[in-house]
Amino acid sequence: MFAKILEEMKNELYPGAAYSRFSFVVKLLHIKSFYRISNVGFTAILKLLSSAFPHCSLPAEEERQL
Repeated sequence: MFAKILEEMKNELYPGAAYSRFSFVVKLLHIKSFYRISNVGFTAILKLLSSAFPHCSLPAEEERQL
């Protein structure tokens, strides 16, 4: 699991992105925690982001349940 996280740190969110996939998800989780967004609400936000930005490498639903 830890090795997978280290690999995620290297992946770009999209080509030329300012954030890695990992750092973007960490920032999203910080916002979720800070504003006390429910899991259902957070999943809805991620689905919206995934459909609006299909070329971004956001976590799949299976990955979010780890």
